[in-house]
Amino acid sequence: MAVTISDIRAFDRTFADPVRYPDELIQTYINDCAVWLDLPRFRTSRDVAHRYWVCHQLTAQADGAAGKSGAVTEQGVGDVKVAYANSNALFEAPDYSLTTYGTNLLRLIRRYVSLGKAVP
Repeated sequence: MAVTISDIRAFDRTFADPVRYPDELIQTYINDCAVWLDLPRFRTSRDVAHRYWVCHQLTAQADGAAGKSGAVTEQGVGDVKVAYANSNALFEAPDYSLTTYGTNLLRLIRRYVSLGKAVP
């Protein structure tokens, strides 16, 4: 079964708002997922992985998470300084720790990918 816009909106009601999350944006991430994840590798969990990836992307975009790479480990005020931990360096996927969907996706990936390989 292929993941649809309706699936994403039903998976988490956060994405039900068509103004904040237009159909075109959701569909773009649905389509892009095949470029980033080897979906057939997930076998029976393919749709779950697909939904987690799309929701992670939507959440990261909405929260302005681009460029961040983990939990904040240092903060500053003068000359504004912020440092991020990279808890997923082993999987070369630092941004996946920024959302619940991303961390759930990593758990799923760990079931199908041997340690030491990059996240697809």
